[in-house]
Amino acid sequence: MNSLEKILGINFPKNININGVTNNSHNVKNGFVFFALDGLHAHGSKYISHAIELGASMVIHNDLEYLSNKENIIYVEDLCIFDSYTQKNKVFLFLEEFYQLVDIQSKNNYFAFTGTNGKTSTAYLTHQMLVKSGYESIYIGTLGTKYNNEEINKSISSKTTLIFLNFLKFLVFIILMTQYQFALRYLHMHYLKKGSKVFLFIILQLFLILEQTISITMEA
Repeated sequence: MNSLEKILGINFPKNININGVTNNSHNVKNGFVFFALDGLHAHGSKYISHAIELGASMVIHNDLEYLSNKENIIYVEDLCIFDSYTQKNKVFLFLEEFYQLVDIQSKNNYFAFTGTNGKTSTAYLTHQMLVKSGYESIYIGTLGTKYNNEEINKSISSKTTLIFLNFLKFLVFIILMTQYQFALRYLHMHYLKKGSKVFLFIILQLFLILEQTISITMEA
């Protein structure tokens, strides 16, 4: 059993190739693992057949009602249950291991810039400010890829930026859902007793904010 199998607590089909990871069926390519997770409007299991058609080598899901006898479609019950100490779930740990990024939340800061105009200028200016202030910084964007003041082969960014951005989008989704679920538990404990109308109003506002945040992030 390899490290990825241990994280999920399952055995992969024999001779399986994993070339990438995504939770968006439209981004599936040959050899990708598709994580079918519960979304805002529908469960990802609805798109499993689409992911398989696009070449997904394996699908991991947590939809109890989705039944399949295919060995490459695997149900993991506790896939999205967060550990109270690490605040990470199995999907998060899988991403860390697959991309060989250890403790990426606490050891590094990530800045992403979205919007219509000024993204490139703002991102690169921020990079320069960090370097001038004595921090180590990596810039990845339309101007290429830089580590501090050193230019990294521009072909790297053209080949990997989209893959890396897809990873970040997936990661942000997981992080946001973590905070969302934590907030729900907190609100349930502290406000439910004060009246269901107040609780439902707060939940609705939180849900709308989360949906807008994810929408903005995914459009980056």
